[in-house]
Amino acid sequence: MTQPPPSQLFHSFNHFNEYFINGLKKHIEKGNISSFILAYANATNDPDIFNALKPQLEYAFQQINQNMTTLSTQCNADDLIVINNITQLGFDHIDSREVRNLNPWFLQYNILRTLRPVRNSGKAVSNIQQPFNPDGFNFNLEFMQKECLWRGELLNREVSLLYNKYPFVNYHCLLVPEPKQNLNQFLDFKNHQFIYETCCQLAKTMPNIGLAYNSFGAFASVNHLHFHLYLDEPAFAVQAKEFTHNGGSKNYPLSCIRFTNFQESWKTIESLHQQNLSFNLLYTPDAIYCIPRRFQNSYQQPDWTSGFAWYECCGKFTFADYEDFQSMTQERIIETMMSLKIEALC
Repeated sequence: MTQPPPSQLFHSFNHFNEYFINGLKKHIEKGNISSFILAYANATNDPDIFNALKPQLEYAFQQINQNMTTLSTQCNADDLIVINNITQLGFDHIDSREVRNLNPWFLQYNILRTLRPVRNSGKAVSNIQQPFNPDGFNFNLEFMQKECLWRGELLNREVSLLYNKYPFVNYHCLLVPEPKQNLNQFLDFKNHQFIYETCCQLAKTMPNIGLAYNSFGAFASVNHLHFHLYLDEPAFAVQAKEFTHNGGSKNYPLSCIRFTNFQESWKTIESLHQQNLSFNLLYTPDAIYCIPRRFQNSYQQPDWTSGFAWYECCGKFTFADYEDFQSMTQERIIETMMSLKIEALC
């Protein structure tokens, strides 16, 4: 795919949307299992995209099943497990995600998201910093280059923008700053400022943009510095005016600090680093939300969730079981969130 300059790619939501969908079409046309999973998962995340691509996806799925013996030898073990699960469920069983508002919480039934490999997010962690492992999963691996939506310069920094293979927000991408530097998933001032300024700059042409960060130990699945980028996503519960960090009177179930100044937010992040506390960040054009929380797998996690990363800590939740999705209550959500809560000394 020809790489447009950022001024064109981020010129407007329509420009980005067209490029995003055309990239998915090219993945479908490749005819391999990995590319099909990426296109299928991204399409089912958005009803409009799914309806536009459904005939092509259905035909590609039929071709993969007819040639499974050959194609299965050309994909990795993770993809083989996922495609077998899709085959068992059936193409027609996995439609576009279903959503449910439980004000201020947002729920989605998204089977494909729950089929993703767990990687680092399934491990117990006791330190927010681990060295980069070039032999582990990272965004420089050859097969990962095929998942790249765009690469180029943003604010004078070299970046890669990859499709999230198992998305859970609209137009979900992974932004990797200077990927060849092999930076681990540990935030420094330079990258914190870069992401905040990127969010503010891109918001001038795409106002419904946000970025997010999982520290190591806060369900970051890859120990290679990356941020989650999304577009056109409804507001998160953490942004609701009713909560005290936004000037309201109601306590959020987790500790949350809201900043409108990235310098002040960095002081808090440095403090969390010094205390070896994991945290999640949400960057928006209006504010930065910082959520200190307990390490993954250090608390009792209920069966209805596969884990609490930035998305869940900000008040949105993904379900694989339809009954759980339909029966979930505010009380159960709040109880689970409070099990992660810590009082950070910031």
